[in-house]
Amino acid sequence: MERSPISSNPSFDDFADALWGLAAVYQEGGISVSAGCGDPSARARFESTPPHLRTYIVSKVLHDTALFQDVLAQGRPLADNQEAVARFCFRNKVRIPGEALELITADRVIEIYDLTLMQRFRSVNFFTYTSHSLLDLESRPYFDLFRKSPEIEFAIMEKAKGILGGELKDPDYKFVGDHKLWEINSPRKIVTKLRSAVVSPILNADDGTVAGLIHVCEVLDQREFTVIPNEPVPVAEVDPLPDFKSPISPA
Repeated sequence: MERSPISSNPSFDDFADALWGLAAVYQEGGISVSAGCGDPSARARFESTPPHLRTYIVSKVLHDTALFQDVLAQGRPLADNQEAVARFCFRNKVRIPGEALELITADRVIEIYDLTLMQRFRSVNFFTYTSHSLLDLESRPYFDLFRKSPEIEFAIMEKAKGILGGELKDPDYKFVGDHKLWEINSPRKIVTKLRSAVVSPILNADDGTVAGLIHVCEVLDQREFTVIPNEPVPVAEVDPLPDFKSPISPA
């Protein structure tokens, strides 16, 4: 997949400039997002990251900036997930099976991962459902930011390994049941109830080999959560919110 040109040893200031640029494109498209560059611990955390990962992080932000600029240049809203995913596929020379494409709608959250399970694309409506900053989402590991039950995490990882290893070649519409995602280390401690619509391989356009995977999901409901488990434990042991009767408004 495409990588934008960038210094082989980017500084935190390079990262912050890239984040502000991406945040400005989001704002131009009517998407409110916090860049998060004022986090006092962010500079030390970023500069302690190995240079090759810093390069990846900054190049990914620049890639997203160019992609969503393309969407706006076409006169399309950033929330047009079909257009955004089409632009991603064009820029990265990949394709998505038609059955999975049909489930990409404006109300669903879209995530694309490469062969190393690094997230390469997230739809802009993702920011409607999280209180994490852009800086955190782009530079911190998933398990620093979110938590699911061990059973769900295991099912997801097994499916991902099967897809990326080439063993599972078809879209899967029921690989995991409805489940909850807890934010951790975030301002609002949001818990979100999710339903997976499809997980599918994405393929290199030239030879049809596996290039990554796409996951499309629906947000069923959200609430703020006052107690986050310190260690992953089964949902039944920590979940006092079975009905989600009091949804919260987006941040």
